[in-house]
Amino acid sequence: MNIVDAVKQVYVLYQRYRATPGSSFWQFVGNDTDAGVDVDERTALNSSVVFACVRILAETLATVPCHVYERQERGKSRAHSHPLYHILHDQVNPEMSAFTFFETLQGHIGAWGNGYAEIHRNGAGEVIALWPLRPDNTYPERVNKRLVYRTVIGDKGYVLPKDKVLHVAGLGYDGLVGYSPVAMARQSVGLSLAAEKYGAKLFGNNARPGGYLKHPSKLSADAQKRLIDSWESRHSGLDNAHRLAVLEEGMEFQTVGIPPQDAQMLQTRKFQVADIARWYRMPLHKIQEMESATFSNIEQQAIEFVVDTMLPWIRRWEAAIRTQLLTPMEREKYFAEFLVEGLLRGDTQARYTAYATARQWGWMSANDVREAENLNPLPQEQGDIYLVPMNMIAASQTTQVEAPRPPEDEGRTADIQRMELRNAQGHGAVARMKLAASFERIFADAATRIVRREKADIGRQAKKLLERSDEEFTNWLTEFYREAPTWMIPMFTPALLSLAEALQAQAAGEVGAAAQMTPELERAMSRYAEIWATNYARYSRLQLLALMRQAVEEGDDVLDAVETRLSEWEEKRPYKEASQETVQASNVVAKHVFAAAGITRIRWVNAGGNPCPYCEELDGKVVGIEEPFVGSNDRLESEDGVMNLYKPTFTPPLHRGCVCMIEST
Repeated sequence: MNIVDAVKQVYVLYQRYRATPGSSFWQFVGNDTDAGVDVDERTALNSSVVFACVRILAETLATVPCHVYERQERGKSRAHSHPLYHILHDQVNPEMSAFTFFETLQGHIGAWGNGYAEIHRNGAGEVIALWPLRPDNTYPERVNKRLVYRTVIGDKGYVLPKDKVLHVAGLGYDGLVGYSPVAMARQSVGLSLAAEKYGAKLFGNNARPGGYLKHPSKLSADAQKRLIDSWESRHSGLDNAHRLAVLEEGMEFQTVGIPPQDAQMLQTRKFQVADIARWYRMPLHKIQEMESATFSNIEQQAIEFVVDTMLPWIRRWEAAIRTQLLTPMEREKYFAEFLVEGLLRGDTQARYTAYATARQWGWMSANDVREAENLNPLPQEQGDIYLVPMNMIAASQTTQVEAPRPPEDEGRTADIQRMELRNAQGHGAVARMKLAASFERIFADAATRIVRREKADIGRQAKKLLERSDEEFTNWLTEFYREAPTWMIPMFTPALLSLAEALQAQAAGEVGAAAQMTPELERAMSRYAEIWATNYARYSRLQLLALMRQAVEEGDDVLDAVETRLSEWEEKRPYKEASQETVQASNVVAKHVFAAAGITRIRWVNAGGNPCPYCEELDGKVVGIEEPFVGSNDRLESEDGVMNLYKPTFTPPLHRGCVCMIEST
C-alpha cells in the first residue's frame, strides 16, 4: 500500500469515527463484529437484505420525476425555462441522466448515510452540472467557522466551499453529517453474513454434523493426518454425498450431534431479514419476504411504504435542492418537488372511481384527470370545464330561489320548454343525464384501447392469413372473438364501476336513500360488462364476416375492405359506444338503486332538449319497476313512420343517440 492509499484509508476511518459519536475510533480499524465477520459499507452489500434495501430506496427515488416549479398567484406552474429544470428532470451532466444521478446518490445515502455531488456553475452562477463524489472520500468540516468539504478525487485531495457541494444527509447527530446505517447496524449485518457463511460451510460439508473415526489402537500423528485427509477427500462436500465408506482395522464412525443453536441457523437467517429491514424501515414485502404476507391489503401496504419510508427521503432531497441549488432570491419564486403521486396511484378501478368523484364535485376537470393519467389534454373549451351536481346551490341562495315557471316564449318548441323547466327544478333525471355525459371521455378511452387492439391483432392476421385463404382467416377471426370478452371486460369494467359509483350517489339522493356501492350493484355491473363484451364481440365478428362476403361478391380486395373498416372503427366507434353505454349503464344503476330503496314504479323521462318522435311518445310513461316500457312485439308510430321493436325495453335508451332516463314516481 502506497502512502496515498494509506492516507485515504485513515481518512475514511476518521470519517466513520466522526459520524458515529460515542464509539471508539480503534473499534473501526478492523470493522470486525462480535459474529467474527468484518463489516463495512462495501462488504455489507454482500448481504442480500442490505443490498435489497439500498437498491429499493435508490431505484424508487430515481423513478419519481423531479420538477422545478414557479409559484403563481394561485397555484404553481412548471418552470421549464429555469436552467435547473432540465438538469434535475433530464440530465445532470454530460455523462449521467437524472435517473442515474438520483439512484447513485440515494444509494450512497443508503450505505454511508450521506450523498455528495460537486456543483458546477457558469459565469452567471447558474447550475450547469452535478457530479457525484465518493461518500467514503468526502467529509464536511468547519475551518475558521466556514463550512468546507474535503474530498479525494483520484490521488489528489481537494477542499471545496459549501456552495460547490450538494450534500443530502440522513439522520445525524449534528444536523450536518448523517449516521452510516451500515456502521450503526454492523452487528445485525455481521450476524446475517455469519449465518450465511455458516450455511454455506454446512452444505459444503454435505450439510451433515461432524464426527470422528474410532480406531481400536493408537495411531501416530502422521497416520492420523493421512487418515483424515483420505476421509475428507472422499466424503466431504456435496459432490461426495452418500458415497459408501469402507472402514478397516476395526474402525468405527461416531457422529457428533448438532448443537440446538446450530440447528436454528435457518431461523436465525429469517430473523436477520426483518432485523436489517428494520434499520431501513423497509416493509418486508418489498424485499420479497412474503412468508407472513397477506394480499388483501397490499395496496395499503404500498401506500404505507411511500408515506413512511420514501416520503422522508423525498423531503430531504427537496430541502437540499431548495437550500443548496437555488439562490436566496430564487427561493422566493421557485422550488423543486418530486411527483410522489405516481407512487400513490391505486389500481385502475380505484383511480377511475376517485376521478369520477373529483369531477362530480367540481374540483377536477377532464384535463386534470388526463394529466394525472399522463394523457394529452383535450382542447381548452372541452377539457377545462369544471362540473358540479345540478341539485346543489350555495347555502346563501336558499332564500332567493323562486318557484320555476314555464317559459312564455311562443317561438320555442315544446321540448325545449320542457327541458328548461326540468333544469330549473333540478330534475333528478336531467342531473343524472349530465353526470353520465361527463363520463363519455372515460368510456371512449376504454373503447379506444379495445378498438386499437382489435385493429392491431386483426390487421396483422389479415395480412398473413388472407394470402392463404379466406376460410383460414374466418376461422381465426371466430376464435379471436370467442376469446375477446376475456380481455375486453377488464378494459371496460373500471370505467363502468366509476360511473356506477357516481350515479348511485345521485340516484340515492333523489329517493332519500343512503349512497353506497353495494356488493349487489358491483355484481350487477360485472354482469353488465360481461353482456356488453359478448354483444360487442358478436357484432364485430358478424360485421367483418358480412363485409368479407360483400367484398368477394363485388370483386373487391378483402384485405383492403377489412383494413378500411378497422380504420373507421378506430375513428368513430369509441365515441358511439361511449354515448350509448353511459346512458344505458346510468339507467341500469338508477333502476338498481330505486329497487333497493323500495320504489315500485318508474317513469320514462326525456332528459335531452330535442327528443325523437318515438322517445317523445314514451316521455312520461309509468310502468312497474320490473315491467318493460315496450314489449318485444310493440310498434311505436309517429309522423315519421313506424318503429318495430324486436325485444323488450326495460330502461332507456331506445336507440342510438337517445338520452332518455328513468325516474322514480
